[in-house]
Amino acid sequence: MQVHGVFFCDVDGTLLPYGDQAIDERFFATVLEARQQGFLTVISSGRIYCSLYPLFIPVRDQVIFSASNGCLVLEHEEAILPPRTLRTEDIAPLIADLHSSGADVLISTVSGLFLLHERSEHELTLRYSNRAGIRFLHSPKELKEPVLQMTGLCRAPLEEVLGEIRKRWKSSYHINASGRQMFDIAPTHKGESLVAISEHLGVGREQTWAFGDNENDFLMLKAAGTAYLMEDAHPSLVRPSFLRTADVSTTIRSIVTEFRAKK
Repeated sequence: MQVHGVFFCDVDGTLLPYGDQAIDERFFATVLEARQQGFLTVISSGRIYCSLYPLFIPVRDQVIFSASNGCLVLEHEEAILPPRTLRTEDIAPLIADLHSSGADVLISTVSGLFLLHERSEHELTLRYSNRAGIRFLHSPKELKEPVLQMTGLCRAPLEEVLGEIRKRWKSSYHINASGRQMFDIAPTHKGESLVAISEHLGVGREQTWAFGDNENDFLMLKAAGTAYLMEDAHPSLVRPSFLRTADVSTTIRSIVTEFRAKK
């Protein structure tokens, strides 16, 4: 199939408004319609793959998943790019710094999501503790596989914890807010993923569109040919070159319709 363009879509806060549990079914129809016209969709999220794909079962075989901020890129459940991982020697020091800065720690690997078990009563941590499939670690030494990324669940104010972690680790990893009171530490970012996937598919920058709302989307938005910020996006992301949208499905349909009209 000739690829005319690629849509890179963030999930939480973009396709999935905060508080919602399911993707709007209109988006699934939009993905299928766009694909029939030669446009592919990439689901680009900070989420780990095993918590991402259940949201997209109706189109799971029609999209590319760029999970864990681009650390794991899959199509038809097969990696199409080499996974990116944190350095093994950095795992224990990162965890120690997160704890001392006021954050509980989620660890993302290819096989699943781990939570360091410290009997935290923090609301956000408890919410993750109750998720299906979550596994618990008493020590990072129990990890037997490479780590894609870590996520800090902030007990202290987000900006305070982010500031402390960036002082120590910003020269080694990409550290960006990814939700309310949480941030990701990863060896790559969504912008690099957009470029790598575009090259893999053989499409130019002008054939890419990105949709996002939070700090970890910024480099993806900047790398795309056309960038759309959600109406309630974080104020720090606002740029004159970024367009605004309140509805990803409607915007994608407009882009595809305009393309067809020019053919």
